[in-house]
Amino acid sequence: MNIDLLITAQGLAGLVAGANLPRKVVGMLFEPATGTLSLEMMDAGALPLNIPVDEELRPALAGNYFPFVGAVKGGHIAQGYQAPLAVIGDAFHAQMAAAARPAAQPLTAFAAFMAGCVAGQPVHREDLADEDTRGCVLGAAAPATLQFAPHLAQQRALEAAPRGPIPHAPGLGLGGSGGGGGGYFVPPTDGSGEGR
Repeated sequence: MNIDLLITAQGLAGLVAGANLPRKVVGMLFEPATGTLSLEMMDAGALPLNIPVDEELRPALAGNYFPFVGAVKGGHIAQGYQAPLAVIGDAFHAQMAAAARPAAQPLTAFAAFMAGCVAGQPVHREDLADEDTRGCVLGAAAPATLQFAPHLAQQRALEAAPRGPIPHAPGLGLGGSGGGGGGYFVPPTDGSGEGR
């Protein structure tokens, strides 16, 4: 499994793999002094990444509370969500992260993140000696042109659909135009004892 760290101009960070991760990432642990990063995988323990984060990218990564995690296969986004980041030795980050929340629409947010990427580096390679894997996991695909894989396209469409109030059925006493109630009582203001 090959993984890259990508950063946007606004400082958003994310880890993008060249294939779907075998387990969901439920957390990340970052040591800014050394640049080491490890992933906490659901039901699988920790995966220490084998390439340290470059010094120039460390502040951007440390400034994120919920970096993105995703996968791109064959020019298609195959996975996209967010996972919490813990920064070793940074109590302020821990306090701020406690109040932070991930994006409400993770796939839409991941697509926007990918479109805005301007910097990156490899952070994990399955075979460090393999010269062919030193490039970006995206290959020749430009981050801004990525499309969702078919299994995620419908989920993203549902996520992006407008949400309004649920209409009430008329005639069921829920305030619709077909009768059945829905009115309200206005107390009298003239002392007559009768409401309007």
